Amino acid sequence: MNLFKHPLAVVTAALLMTGLVACGQTGSNTGGIEVGIKAQPLGTPRHDHQDSTAKSTPTGASFVQFRRSDGMRIDLQLGYLNLLPVALETCDLPLAARLAPFNPLGSALAHGGHGGEAPDGALTVVGGEAVSLGSLRVTPGRYCGLQVAVSPVDGALGGVAPCYYPTTLGLDDTAALAASEHSCVEAEARGATRTVTLPFSAPVVIETPDDLSELTVTAQYERWFDEVNMATLSADTLQQDRLLQNMLASLQVRTDAEQTLSMAFDYRVNGEPALCGSVYPGVGNGAQQDYELRDYRFYMADPRLEGPSGSTRIRLADTGSGSVYQDDDHTVALLGQVNGCDATVEARRVSRVLHGVADAGTYDRMCFSLGLPFALNHLDIATAPSPLNVTAMNWSWLGGRKFLKIDGLGDADDARTPFNLHVGSTQCDNGGQGGSAPPSQACAQPHVAEVCLDLADIASGHAIVVDPAAVLADVDIASNTPMTAPGCMSGNSDPECQTVMPKLGLDFEYNGSLLPAQPQALFSVGH
Repeated sequence: MNLFKHPLAVVTAALLMTGLVACGQTGSNTGGIEVGIKAQPLGTPRHDHQDSTAKSTPTGASFVQFRRSDGMRIDLQLGYLNLLPVALETCDLPLAARLAPFNPLGSALAHGGHGGEAPDGALTVVGGEAVSLGSLRVTPGRYCGLQVAVSPVDGALGGVAPCYYPTTLGLDDTAALAASEHSCVEAEARGATRTVTLPFSAPVVIETPDDLSELTVTAQYERWFDEVNMATLSADTLQQDRLLQNMLASLQVRTDAEQTLSMAFDYRVNGEPALCGSVYPGVGNGAQQDYELRDYRFYMADPRLEGPSGSTRIRLADTGSGSVYQDDDHTVALLGQVNGCDATVEARRVSRVLHGVADAGTYDRMCFSLGLPFALNHLDIATAPSPLNVTAMNWSWLGGRKFLKIDGLGDADDARTPFNLHVGSTQCDNGGQGGSAPPSQACAQPHVAEVCLDLADIASGHAIVVDPAAVLADVDIASNTPMTAPGCMSGNSDPECQTVMPKLGLDFEYNGSLLPAQPQALFSVGH
């Protein structure tokens, strides 16, 4: 293999050349076709074209600002990872080897600080600039992934210097931004070289230099601190190991024939931030319109780009929390309050952004299904992969999952009438095998809505806004028809569903009459 000149190469070249990866397994050698490698930090997109929120301290120090999945605000002044390309991995390796995300991690020791700087050539977060990792020479062949090494420089594999705001859990963005109570910590992950295998979204066949000239490794740095105890990070090797694992798991690779797409989500109720337990006035059309939010989550399936270049699948990056599932045919993400509002404030997790790759081309729409494909909807929840195993989203083995689960209380200050919006498949038939058996064919009323949104606005950093208020605008949330489910649970004889289901973009059969779909009113793109 041949590593292009790189500031980190002198540190680990001897290690790599003495057999860290066997060239016979990777197709890499000193001749062949040269492929350039670069690395790019990736944060939540903003409509001003900045990742996260770039700011400066009163002393002029730069930092990026974001929120962890639990809502904790982070101001990151220093974040870096020492990456080196090792080899392209051929597709004839055993499947288990190709799917292994990274090697077991050793312990790390705290070191470094806010006043420190990242080593030359390291992937750095603040500034958001891409950095060249050099190049590899490969022989013609069929490749399924890129191996990179995380290598120590002065003993450090990577380092961080965050300030964290512990009181911002459960707050909306405005309140979190106004918070002042914070602490700052410094930590480095230290240890021996680690290797990481980053799978391609699809096998890459290289026969000529035109087939592949550059690969880009992205690092979703906003995931680095998830589940990390910030108060003990500077001295606790267990927390530093968790930080390093998050760093490695945040990496994704794309080819020069693909593009990266980031999708931020803004969860609302009647225009206000969706927060568990909050009360929202003006929801529905009844005399009492106060609505208390009790749950808010949904499944997105098979995201794709559509336009003049046709339709192409978006393969999502792993979130590290089990909220994304992908196989050869389908992609699924659980979004919103993924752990539910019944979890403690500390345990709640909100899926705020998805990153993915798709074939390059000319597209004008980002589309997805609100729901699950039949092949996945009726899997046994006891053995289904995450996030298809979330008990709270289970309807029944026969009926499948709840595709959309927005629960609340109407007339929140008095009657507190449960009004739940559950969307899922109905009229499912398993050929008389009993209620415990899945259906033998597609359900008569699948209730899977197709949603398409303007890609240009999403790509420029505008968030996808989710707000059920317009869907509930013509139903009395403080009243429910006797002897029916509380709210609308997709029942084909439930009066509360008459105005709700069509506003999700669904044809709805009500007591034998078809109520045609209206333009979906749940999703929009913010401006």
